[in-house]
Order: sequence, then structure tokens, then C-alpha cells
Amino acid sequence: MSRVRITRYFQISLFLIFMACSRQDAVVESHQETLQVTVVDSIGINSGEPSYMFGEIQTIRENDSGDIFVLDRVKRQISVFDSHGAYLRTISREGSAPGEFLNPVGFDLDTSGNLLVLDFMHGKVFRFTPDGEYISTVLEYQNMAPSGITVYSDSAAIILFSEEPVSSGGGLILDTFLATVQFGTQEHTNLWQTTGIIDLQALESLFYSSILSVAYDVDSEGNLYYAPACEDVFEFISCDLAGRNRFTVTDPVEPREKTELQLNEEAVYISNLAAVYGGGIPNEIHPPENFNAIIDIDVDHRDRVWIRSGLTAKPTFQVYSHSGGYLATVEVIVPLSDENIRWEFEIHKTICAYTANPDEFYRVYMFEAVDDIL
Repeated sequence: MSRVRITRYFQISLFLIFMACSRQDAVVESHQETLQVTVVDSIGINSGEPSYMFGEIQTIRENDSGDIFVLDRVKRQISVFDSHGAYLRTISREGSAPGEFLNPVGFDLDTSGNLLVLDFMHGKVFRFTPDGEYISTVLEYQNMAPSGITVYSDSAAIILFSEEPVSSGGGLILDTFLATVQFGTQEHTNLWQTTGIIDLQALESLFYSSILSVAYDVDSEGNLYYAPACEDVFEFISCDLAGRNRFTVTDPVEPREKTELQLNEEAVYISNLAAVYGGGIPNEIHPPENFNAIIDIDVDHRDRVWIRSGLTAKPTFQVYSHSGGYLATVEVIVPLSDENIRWEFEIHKTICAYTANPDEFYRVYMFEAVDDIL
């Protein structure tokens, strides 16, 4: 996933049992240059066997063997399932000691299969073995912690924050930037940066114009792909490890308007974030009336870049090579028809997805292998 899931840290997915897993025949068909895929399996239940019950799905990852790792923000644990959705084990370390979780907001897998778990409250990134044994603390921040992490080799691309007091008004200046960072150091290369002032009147501008709006991912060589917030231009940029531009793909598009219901839900959602983060609720919230042209970027196991458009009612990806060449368009047929549902995706060897809507976020949906799609 999408791998930029910044909104969720503020707020601050089997056959072992009958209800735990459903299976349908895979559908992969091509029409008018668009490939369509549907659900193959799913993981998760509302009630029953605890191993298949999620409190709130925060991040999902898939390793090269097809095992699926699910970070549960509420339970403060990571549950592991095999490629068919069968439960394998749980990694759970709630507490304040080294390697224990207070507020895990994201994680990724390194090339050895180890887990790097980002805990926002600790301001640290912990490394664990695939079985959940604590190895070490690889990053630690004295200021605000990173809020997103994507690992490649022994480095990472992360969303970082810094803050400084505002002389009047009692707010904070918050700098947010994408960076590459070597484990064990604070040195980084800025690849994208914006600054916002945290005050209750400008909170929605901060959230929508800076922190929440950058979609990004990293390929196996550390090349970064990111898309700044934009409503009328489909544009994503690739930089190398040093921050040098590799290429830019850009195309003007017609904006897609949100419904009144969607705008109202976003206003309530931001108010809830403001209550948690800012200590109060703005009097008026006015979310942008249009969708961003790009809302998600994922790089699969063969370094193909999946760009999800926000200008379609169904989840739709334009797929590019690692050098920026267009390959295909993939439309994901999700099992729920409500267009207000917010979907999060992880694309590695297969397509996995879950919804952030409270009534539905207890289940992970599993789609076809990407090599069978393209």
C-alpha cells in the first residue's frame, strides 16, 4: 500500500474454521486493455477463533514465501498466516521495554525476512526475526518519530517529522519529508518536503496538503517512487538513492468530485484526528472537493510500479516498469459495492487488500498472484 498509511497513526486481514476463509474461483480477464481480478481467499472473522479476529488492521505485508503478516493496532500485535490464510503464529510484545510495543504504526520486512516495526510512541524502529524474537533497535528519534517505513536492503525510506515552536499562537511548525536513511544513523537524504503550522484553524490544510497526501514506495535497489497531492494531474516521480530524479510520468486528468456523504465523512474523520492530535476540534472543516489523481503506490516483487488512481469508483491501478514504461491497467473487483469504502492495498507477489471502514476492517482479502495477472 499502499505503504503510505499516515492517517491511521493519528487516530489515532483458512480453512481451519468454516467462517475464517472464503474461496472463489479466480477471475483474470482482459478487455479493452484493462485486466480485471477478483477475490481468491480472505482472512478474518467478526467473532469466534481469536487467531482470526482483528481489532483494527494497520499494515499488511507478504514475504517471498507468500506468508501474510498483519499488524493489529488495537491488539498491538502482528499475526502471521500462510499463503492459504491458515494461522501460523502471533508476534506480540506490548509494553515499554526494548522491543515492546506501545503504538505500532507500521512495519516492513527486510531482505532476510526480519521484521522492522515502527513504534510511534517509542520513537523507535525495532528489528525482529521472522519468528518474533527481538534483535535490536535500528532507529531512534529524539524528536517526533517517523510515521511510515519501507525497507530495502539495510536502508529504509520513511516519512519523518521535525517540529519547532511557533512564537505566537501556541502552535507548532511541523516539517514532513520523505527520506532515505541508513539503519543506525540519523543521516538522511530529503526526497520530498513540506511544512505546515499546526493550529486548529489550519488543521485540515496540514493534513490534506502535506502529511496525508504523499503516496510512495521503494524498489529493491532503493529507487523511490512518489506522487505529490494533485487533483488535476496524474503525476508520479522516481528518485535514486541520492535524491536525483530518474523520471517523471505526468498526464492531465479531469478531477472527480466527491459526494456530499464522502465530504461529510471526511470532515468528521479529520475532526476526530484533530481531537487526538491537536487537543481540540476546529469549528469548520472543508476537505478538498475532488479526489487526488493518485492515492496509492506499490512496488511488486519484480519492481513493477502499481499506481492507484483516485479518479475511478473501483480500485484501479496503472502498472509501469521500474524505468517508467506503461505496462497495463488492472481493475480490482472488490467484494463490497459501497464507493465510500476506503481500501488499502499491499502488492508484492499477490494483491492483498483490506478496508479501513470500521464495519469491514476485520478481514483481509487475497487476490491473484501478480505474475499471473501481467
